[in-house]
Amino acid sequence: MGEERGQRELESKIAEWVRTYVVAAHGDDSSQEQEALRWLCSGLEWLLQRRLEGREGTEGWWVDGIIPATDMLPDAIQVISAVEVSIRGYAIWAKASRAPFWIDPFFGIVRISQTSDSIVGYELHFVDAARGPAKVPFGKHLRWPHWFFPPDSLMTFSEGVFTKGHLQ
Repeated sequence: MGEERGQRELESKIAEWVRTYVVAAHGDDSSQEQEALRWLCSGLEWLLQRRLEGREGTEGWWVDGIIPATDMLPDAIQVISAVEVSIRGYAIWAKASRAPFWIDPFFGIVRISQTSDSIVGYELHFVDAARGPAKVPFGKHLRWPHWFFPPDSLMTFSEGVFTKGHLQ
């Protein structure tokens, strides 16, 4: 029961951060938008970490950040509607607490309720299936925008339902 409650609380906070980001993205204060984005990315980091826990082959993996690829992709962050946001970039992670850090492609989309701080649905896509994990060390400068658009993800986690048009 405690784990389920913790998941609901996490999803409630993420929904709050989605709503805050959508409002900030339509405002004039870029510092407020950046702060809201930082919290939203933290929420996606925590959600990805939760979904990796207990998955075979990812024992000990530790997600340390979700970074939007705004330096290479003008639409890395999309406010799809007043209740839906997507982020394309990379996740920083390690296989253990003292292991080297890696980056792998990440795409996440979250839809929240219009009336409450709850998530209606989400999809998280992590690691290029063709390359596999842990091929690009953290700190490497990426020069290829297509790196952020793997045809297939090694790991996909979802709750709720989305139309495929949103996931392109």
